[in-house]
Amino acid sequence: MTVWALVTHEGEIFAPSVLMCIGFFISVVAAMMNAAQWDLPDIRWITVAVIAGGVFIFVFVDMLVHMTAKSFMLKRLGHSWRGLDSEEAREIQIRRIDCSRVMIILLSLMIIVIAFFYVRFVFVIVRASDRSADNWRELMSQFRLLHSYRQSDMRMPFVIEQSHQMVNILGYVVVYLFIYDYVFQNHTNMGLLILAFLITMDSFLSASRMTMLQYLLGVIVTYDFFMYWKCGSGIKCKLSLLIKLMLAFLAGCIAFSALRYFAGRMNDSDTVSYIAFYLGQSIHNLNLFLQDTRTEPQLWGKETFSALHHIVYYLTGDQQFYYMDHKEFRFLQGINMGNVYTVFRSFINDFGYPGMIVLTIICSLTCNMAYHSIRSIIWKRKRIGYYLSILYYMLFISGIFFAFFAEFYFTRLGLSLITKYLLGFWGGELALARLKFGKFYKGGDDYGAVAVGYRPGI
Repeated sequence: MTVWALVTHEGEIFAPSVLMCIGFFISVVAAMMNAAQWDLPDIRWITVAVIAGGVFIFVFVDMLVHMTAKSFMLKRLGHSWRGLDSEEAREIQIRRIDCSRVMIILLSLMIIVIAFFYVRFVFVIVRASDRSADNWRELMSQFRLLHSYRQSDMRMPFVIEQSHQMVNILGYVVVYLFIYDYVFQNHTNMGLLILAFLITMDSFLSASRMTMLQYLLGVIVTYDFFMYWKCGSGIKCKLSLLIKLMLAFLAGCIAFSALRYFAGRMNDSDTVSYIAFYLGQSIHNLNLFLQDTRTEPQLWGKETFSALHHIVYYLTGDQQFYYMDHKEFRFLQGINMGNVYTVFRSFINDFGYPGMIVLTIICSLTCNMAYHSIRSIIWKRKRIGYYLSILYYMLFISGIFFAFFAEFYFTRLGLSLITKYLLGFWGGELALARLKFGKFYKGGDDYGAVAVGYRPGI
C-alpha cells in the first residue's frame, strides 16, 4: 500500500497517505522484532485485517481526493502542478521575513523564566506527595505519574501550565518562519534556531517527547509545501533521499533513546530493543484488545471525542464528562506493554467496526482535502488563511503519521484547544515577524503574498 500511495502522489513521499503507510510499516516491523525477542503470541488475523483494512480505506479515499484535486486545478486554474515563474520568484526573493531580534531575545528569556517556575513546581508537587526522587530521571518519572494520571490533588498552577502550553504552540510558528527563510532566502536564521532549541528543551519538562516528534514532522511537511511552491512538486522518492532518510531515522532513534533520561523513562534496555518496543507495542496491545469482548462505552465517543466531552464538562459541570482519557495498561509474558493501541482501538471501542470505517474515511477526506487545498490556495487567495492552514496542518498531520501509535487526530478537535492554538499562532507571528502585504501578480487581479502570515490590516 505504500507503493500504491507513492504512485498516487507521483512519488511525493510526504503526502498524508504515504506518511501513514510508512508509520504502520515501521510499527509492524518493530512488533515482529518484539515477538521474536520475547516469544510473544502471534498476531491474530483480525488484527491484520483491521490494520490492513484501515490503511487501505485511508489510501483509497486519498486517491479519490487526489484525482479530484488534480482535475480541479486543470479546469479552474488552467494548469496542473507548477512552481513559480521568474517574476513570482523575484517577488519572493525580495520579500523576506524580518524577524525581530529584540523579540527573539525577549521570548528566549521568557521561555527560560517559564521553564524555571515549571521545574520549581515539579519539585513542589513531587515532594508534597511524599514521593522520593534522587535524580532528574526519577523526579520526572514521579511527576509524570502524579500529573498525567492525576494521582495527586496538587496541580500545576494555571498560569504556569498555560504559559508552558503557549511556549509549545510558539514552536510551530518558529518552524514555519525558519523553514520559509531557509527555502526562499537561502538563509539560516540562528536566532530562530536558538529559540527552537529552547522551546524543544522546554517541552521535555512535561515528561514527554511527543512534542519534539511533532516539531520534526512539522519541519518535514512545511519544507515539502514550500518546495512544492518553489519548484512545482513536492519532495520526490529517490534512492539518495531514502538513504538520507534512513540515516536520519537511525540518528533520531539513537537521540530518542538517549532522551529517555530527561523524559523520566525507567526502561534501561539497549537502544535497539527500546526503540523496537516503543514503536511496536501498540500492535501487540491492539491484538490483545481485539480478543476482548467489546462493551458499549458509557459515553458516546468516550475515547475518540474526549476533547469535546471536556468542553461539555466545562459548560455544564456534569462530572461524567470529566475523566482521565488514559487507556488501560497491558501485560504480555510479564512485560508491561504500555497503554497505546493504534488509532483503530478508539474507533472500534466507541463505534464498532462500521464506526471505524466511517471515521477512517472522515480522517482521510479532511486531511487530504486540507493537503490539496493548501497547495492550491497560494494561487487564488488573499488572506492569512494560508499561514494558519499550514500551522493547523502541522498540528493535525501528526495524528496521521502517528496513527500506528495512538489516536491524536480527533482528540485535537476541542474548541478550547483550537482557540488556544489560533491565538498562539497569530500572536507568535505578530511578535516575531514584521510582515507586509506583497503583490503576487502584476497583471489582472492582484493577490496578496499569502505564503507568509502577514499581519492583517497592515
